[in-house]
Amino acid sequence: MAATNSQAGMTLVEVVIVVLVTPILLGAAFMAMRGSSNAHEQASSMAVVTEKLRTTLRRVSDELRLSSVDAEDVNTNSALDAGEDLNNNGRLESDWAISTSSVTFNRMLPNGTYSLPITYRLNGTNLEREWMTDASGTRMTSVIATSVTSFTVLMAASKITIGITVSVNRPGGVVDTESSSVSVLQRN
Repeated sequence: MAATNSQAGMTLVEVVIVVLVTPILLGAAFMAMRGSSNAHEQASSMAVVTEKLRTTLRRVSDELRLSSVDAEDVNTNSALDAGEDLNNNGRLESDWAISTSSVTFNRMLPNGTYSLPITYRLNGTNLEREWMTDASGTRMTSVIATSVTSFTVLMAASKITIGITVSVNRPGGVVDTESSSVSVLQRN
């Protein structure tokens, strides 16, 4: 009997198939991993946008809840009467003003007096809070939120509705945007 000579190995056809199929399988695996990474990145980005929006709305609405159109003018005659100048600065603090993208008001302080004027306004893509520090008119401004694309203030009766849109750019030119609004009732 003749001995059979079996050689272990791959034929040329098998090698060609492996060489062609391996890059396809690796590419598919890479695309799956990249898709998962993009989904995680998007979820993380949206969480940042949502938190920024929530924090900003809470800050503005908390102060507006304590605002007053009448402020110190308790008898609403627009004159500085005895006992109405609670800040002792020689003027009424009824600094209420509203536009579609800003609001100015006085806030009641814990001691029962009213703050000097506070303004929230959109300046470019920054939502700013400006407040008067003393009766001489010295003002301070701080940015409380960036990437704000819209800030709206509407008033109906004693209800104020604040709307904010925040946008965050992600790599690859993707922009995550979220909008929200809240309505608050003023103190008076």
